[in-house]
Amino acid sequence: MRGGTAQNLVGGFGASASDNTVDIFGGTIGGDVYGGRATNGAASGNTVSLFGAVNIGGTIHGGAGTSGSVNNTLAVHAFGAQAADFANVQNLHFYLPAGTTLAETWTMLTLTNTGEKNIQGLNLGVAIAGDAKVFQLGDAVSLLKVGGTLTTDAALRNTGTPQTMKATQGGILDYTLGIAKRGENELIATVKNVDVNDRSKSPVETRVAASALLNAGADLLSNVGYTAAAEAAAVISAETAPAPSSAEGVRNTDAGLAAAGTAASAGVNASAAVNGAFQPWAAQGGSSVRLNSGSYVDAKGWNLNVGFARANKMGNATLTYGPFVEYGRGTYDSYLDDGTHGSGAMHYIGGGVMAKMAQDSGLYVEGSLRAGRVSSDYTGSDDAAELSYDNASTYFAGHVGVGQEWKLANGNKIEGYAKYFYSHQAGDTVKLSSGGILEFGDVDSHRLRVGARYTHAVGGGGELYAGLAYEHEFGGDATATYQGYSTPSPSLRGGTGILELGYRFVPKKSSVSYGVSIMGTQGKRDGISGGAQITWAF
Repeated sequence: MRGGTAQNLVGGFGASASDNTVDIFGGTIGGDVYGGRATNGAASGNTVSLFGAVNIGGTIHGGAGTSGSVNNTLAVHAFGAQAADFANVQNLHFYLPAGTTLAETWTMLTLTNTGEKNIQGLNLGVAIAGDAKVFQLGDAVSLLKVGGTLTTDAALRNTGTPQTMKATQGGILDYTLGIAKRGENELIATVKNVDVNDRSKSPVETRVAASALLNAGADLLSNVGYTAAAEAAAVISAETAPAPSSAEGVRNTDAGLAAAGTAASAGVNASAAVNGAFQPWAAQGGSSVRLNSGSYVDAKGWNLNVGFARANKMGNATLTYGPFVEYGRGTYDSYLDDGTHGSGAMHYIGGGVMAKMAQDSGLYVEGSLRAGRVSSDYTGSDDAAELSYDNASTYFAGHVGVGQEWKLANGNKIEGYAKYFYSHQAGDTVKLSSGGILEFGDVDSHRLRVGARYTHAVGGGGELYAGLAYEHEFGGDATATYQGYSTPSPSLRGGTGILELGYRFVPKKSSVSYGVSIMGTQGKRDGISGGAQITWAF
């Protein structure tokens, strides 16, 4: 009922009446309201909800039956509701609505009957709307006022110690409410304590997973992407290509997950591409990682780079550079120690520029800049609340690296490198499904990786390699606030050790390279991953 007048309202009527609902948003009812009315059986599990300042001249019956009334609920969601009385109710729930302030002088439910009202044995509950103003210590709200005398249990409680109960706002804040009589005819709730619950960390874990997906895109670019770009830039028509001056023009840049291309084959071609034209290239990769963020997040992702590259020979060095677009998508599952589980999906799309200067001596420097948009969603649940939201924000990122490659006998080689990666995920404000507003801070990742790799050449254009690296994350903190209260913050700050093994195969005179790899990590990124990659240079 949303307005107007009525004499009586009945949610369910029959021999038995169970699980019926009556919602009243406004209006005037001259008689009684029944959630369920049974003529020859029990009335159970019925609910009557008051969402406005309704006026009921008679009695609110949760469930009236001839053989019992069990688990029937009267739920009050607004201030100013009025009725003569209520009966056949086992659960009395109050939901403090948005807009409730210290200046609130109304009572949520007023009963006009002047006799004694006995609520002994009722299950009392108080909840707070997610978009309601945060209550402070000592704030009091009038829940129930009767026309006569109110009789209650000696120990009013729902959970917690006697005379207190817990209420949750927005799935984020936990209130300890003192429940007491005021005078002889009023029931009030007073705020005794306000805490940010540990479960509020769960919706923030999404930001950690999205940051990890962006970082996986950087790893793909600095590893497989640079090799693919070098090979693509080396493609030039035989009529215009000069004889190669060195086989060391462009070095293999793989440093972590790469399994495509060889430095020798890329170097021969790139040296020939003196001021060559832009050529297309593409690279893709996958990841599956556990992020130890104080709790943990299991994230799986797929990343793609597509771009154009050009190689210019400059004396004893070759400069490879060009623009690219990038895309990534993935899923995640986050887990807290108390069993709270969150999950969702994420994706990003953006673009950037990359460049690498490789000297014939084996020394190289590289760098990239990237920017775009990253989106994610979250759904989580525990015993206390269910939350969901959608999030989208801008990102920008970049990296710089330096390395040295030394040739050994029989085509073998050793490479040492150091790389710094940065990514920035802008903050955002989201509305939770509970109605509350969660404000995310920026997520800034600062990673420094140092490592070495040994590559053994095998016949037919193949290579076996093994590498060790150490990576340290100096940032990676995800923060959020809810109405001025800071939630627990997951973080990727810390170190990760990396062991990699792999095989690469680059057929001669082919623009396609293949690779398989396995990588073990221990630390903030923990576990074993493996896969197969194909890199195309068109």
